Amino acid sequence: MELILDLEGLNSRLVSDEIGTRYQGFSFSSAEIASGEAILELNFWVIEREIGVKRENLLAAIVWHVQHHPAYYAISNYVMHCHEAWPE
Repeated sequence: MELILDLEGLNSRLVSDEIGTRYQGFSFSSAEIASGEAILELNFWVIEREIGVKRENLLAAIVWHVQHHPAYYAISNYVMHCHEAWPE
């Protein structure tokens, strides 16, 4: 999407159609923003809507989800094992 926005801008028909289909209710804050900022706006909008996390609480939400993932403790234990086996 970012490549298309770089080429065609926020008025890209392809991007508009896809956003309209997948993310009903979303709109960019301005027609003058850069493609990278447009992607960030869409990402934060989806996260807030789908996960229910405000932008300022995003890091805390990610940490919580990582720590509650089934693989977290296995990876954590493996890291501790590696530190014990190779202390330097």
